[in-house]
Amino acid sequence: MVNRRKGIALMLAWLVIAAGCTKSSDLSGEWKGKITLAQTGSTLPDLAFTLRQDREAVTGRMVFTRIGADLPLEGSCKNGKLSLRSPVKNGLSIAIDGDASTRSIKGVALLNYSSAKIGKKQDRTTIELAR
Repeated sequence: MVNRRKGIALMLAWLVIAAGCTKSSDLSGEWKGKITLAQTGSTLPDLAFTLRQDREAVTGRMVFTRIGADLPLEGSCKNGKLSLRSPVKNGLSIAIDGDASTRSIKGVALLNYSSAKIGKKQDRTTIELAR
């Protein structure tokens, strides 16, 4: 009877630890950061992200806070590799690929423009986010 109780206690402890590990790798929440344009070195420092992670699926919004523009995001995070995409909105879409942890996201973002004013253009940037 004692060994059975120990076995049940160990199993419950393992489940609590495993649940904690899953929760600690969750990207859900508010993120702040910047995009740096590779060609010019100019930085757009006013980025705010709200992300929600459900297993590997990640959804959310990216907001350029200074100008109030925002894009919906959809993608995944597996083994610390994040991939997010947005649909075209007001002539802009974004594709983000990077490394993610519970405290930071760093990677590459491709800004794709398609509008009468700008034409078709793509900017390769670096992106850095933190909680």
